Amino acid sequence: MRAQPVVTLFGVVAGVALIAAAVPATQRWAIALAILGTLPFAALAWTALIPLIVTVVAAFVAVAVHRTSARAPAQIELVR
Repeated sequence: MRAQPVVTLFGVVAGVALIAAAVPATQRWAIALAILGTLPFAALAWTALIPLIVTVVAAFVAVAVHRTSARAPAQIELVR
C-alpha cells in the first residue's frame, strides 16, 4: 500500500527539516527547523489517533449506560 502524495510530501519536508536541525547552526534556526520537522508528524498522528480515542470513549460510555439501564428499570408514562 502506497502513501498518498500529500502524506509523502509531509514526511519528506519534516524529515529534511529534522536532519537540517541537527546540522550546527544558530539556536534560533535549530529550534525553528525542529518545530517544522515535528509539527507535520504531530498533525498526522492527531488525525490517526483521535478516531480511535473517540471509539474507545464511546465504548466505555455505552457500557456504563447499559449497566445503569439494566439496574434501574425504565418507567415510561403515557401522556395524553
